[in-house]
Amino acid sequence: MSGFYLDPNNSDSKIKNINKKIEGFISLEMFGAKIDEESPGYDSTAAFIKAINFFNGGSGKLKLSKGTYNFSSQLNLGGIILEGSGIQATKLRLTKSLGTNVPAIITNPSTLRRECTLRDFSLVGKGSWVIGTKNANGDGIQIIGSQKIENVRVERFDKGVIIDTIGGHCSLVNVKSTNNFYNLFIQKDNGDNFYFDCDFSGAQMASIGVSSDANMSGGGTILRTHVGFAPYGIYQEQGTATNKDFIVDVLFDHVRFESIGNAAIYTEQYSNINGSGISNSKFIDVGFSWNSSYKIQSRVAESSVVVGYCHDVIIYEPGLNPFKGNGSNKAFKIAQNTARWIGKFNVSDFPFTNLLYPNDITIKSLNGSTSGSMRLHQSIASPDIKTYVVRLSNFKHDADANLTLSFDIPFVTNPYILNPTDIPISVTRNDITISKIASGLVYNSNIIIQGV
Repeated sequence: MSGFYLDPNNSDSKIKNINKKIEGFISLEMFGAKIDEESPGYDSTAAFIKAINFFNGGSGKLKLSKGTYNFSSQLNLGGIILEGSGIQATKLRLTKSLGTNVPAIITNPSTLRRECTLRDFSLVGKGSWVIGTKNANGDGIQIIGSQKIENVRVERFDKGVIIDTIGGHCSLVNVKSTNNFYNLFIQKDNGDNFYFDCDFSGAQMASIGVSSDANMSGGGTILRTHVGFAPYGIYQEQGTATNKDFIVDVLFDHVRFESIGNAAIYTEQYSNINGSGISNSKFIDVGFSWNSSYKIQSRVAESSVVVGYCHDVIIYEPGLNPFKGNGSNKAFKIAQNTARWIGKFNVSDFPFTNLLYPNDITIKSLNGSTSGSMRLHQSIASPDIKTYVVRLSNFKHDADANLTLSFDIPFVTNPYILNPTDIPISVTRNDITISKIASGLVYNSNIIIQGV
């Protein structure tokens, strides 16, 4: 192992702080660490503690070799960057349970970290996989502050990775947290967190757990990530029902809720009509499937999404495998809804019929046009639906009749007649205007009717 080999016992402050001023890293071996493959059962805890003290509260990089490092007490890294030699090459193995809610590793830099704080290693605890049961008696990695973790695997803890920062701005890239009670746990309200190409599947309880006093909020993004093979995909713990939302302003893009036993998204406050729901969030090409092998038998498995009060605008474009109900149940169970749901979905998946705006609403003229399609668009500046676009193919209109359209909308009684004066519409196709159509000057045309 190459690196800067300094005397860890030298108390000279200049030597202790030299790592702050040089490019490179400090090797754990210089502090007496040994990998298990060379010295079976060797405990490197003392070496870790010496290395942490060596940095004297400052920042720097501590490099780990290929192999397995055993340790038996909590490692508080502060602002140290801990870097292994690969997610499959370097393993940190906890040999002793530390106690309930005690993390094995704490990382807490004093300033915002743009580079990786933890990368390229695996962390293994003392737990075993038993569905619905905590048994590790300890947690994995606790993240305090805004930082980035990349190429890290965490398994066999009560909570694999804990986001414990109000400020948010954490990035997890290619993090595989599996075989924990909660693979990822949101401890405090936070926002602008980014999860990319992660695998949070295989949890004993939930891929993502949320504290009863916290929510997922503030512009978070979960992209191309697996949250399946577990009883719950996202689960909020029991608490006192308040007006706090559950999921706020979060983008779910290509997130796979695969092989779910009880529910994809679930809050214990699901009967709350004033909070504990979803608002201003997007579900794009999410995938879902049930699997009774991951069901906690003592708990219900009815709907994919079970939440309280939903409001503002929610975009739902699920793709080929949308959220589904179990048996005859609806896909969604929502205590109270004032949200406008926009996207490409089946209205029958919801327990209500108002405020649903699927893209595939059909529209036709009662005066002879063929059917077309209607697409709704939300205004960026407002939660209100400001505009919509309707395309009528091969429009044929009676020159003596008014332009009257019938919207085949699932949540209204058909036919639903709208005259041009009833809604703010204009017709555009080159110089085509609604007056020209009404006067019979346009035939056999493709026409766009667009909100103004």
